[in-house]
Amino acid sequence: EVVGIDAMFTDADVIAERQGEHVDLAFRLSGSHAWDFADQADDDEAFLVSALHLEATAPEIDTRLRVGRQSLTSAGVLGRFDGAVLGYSPWDWLSVSTVFGYALDSSFDAFSDDRPFYGLSGELTFAGGKLAFAPYLIEQEANGFTDRRAVGLETRWLDERFTAFSLVDYDVYFDELNNVYLYANGTVTDGTRV
Repeated sequence: EVVGIDAMFTDADVIAERQGEHVDLAFRLSGSHAWDFADQADDDEAFLVSALHLEATAPEIDTRLRVGRQSLTSAGVLGRFDGAVLGYSPWDWLSVSTVFGYALDSSFDAFSDDRPFYGLSGELTFAGGKLAFAPYLIEQEANGFTDRRAVGLETRWLDERFTAFSLVDYDVYFDELNNVYLYANGTVTDGTRV
C-alpha cells in the first residue's frame, strides 16, 4: 500500500469591502495551509498565500491604490508579486498606472527583495470601450543584475460576436522579443464559433 499524501488542507478566501463617502476600501486574503500527518515535524507545515492586499478607490478623483501580495495579467507584470499598483483615470478613454514591487516564483514564497521591478502603463479605449490599447514599460532585476527591461503593447477587442487579445513584449536591454501572441474567437453563424 502506498500513501501519496496524508495531510489536512485548509483553504480560506476572505473578502471584506467598505464603501465610504469619499474612499471605498477592499481587503482580500486568499491562502492555504497544509499539515502533513505523516511527519509531525514543524517543517512539514506549508503555507501558501495567493493574495493578501488592501485596495483603496477614490471615485471622485478616479484614483485606485492596491498594496500587498497580488497578481496582474497586464502592464507587463509576469504573475504574482509583493508590491503596489497606483492607477489614475483622468478621462473615460484614458487611464495610467504605475506598479512596483518584488516578483515571486510561487505563492509559497515568503517576502524577498531579490527581484525588484517597477513599471509604467496606460490604457486608451475607443469605440465605446470595445477597443483598447495598453502600452507599458517595465524593468526588473534579479540579485542586483538587470533581468528584464521591456516595452510592450496589449490590444483588446470585445463585443458580442468577436473577442481578440494580442500582446507584443520586447526586451530593449537584451534586444530580444520576449513574447508575441494573438487569441481570438468569434461567432460566424448561430451556433458556430471559430
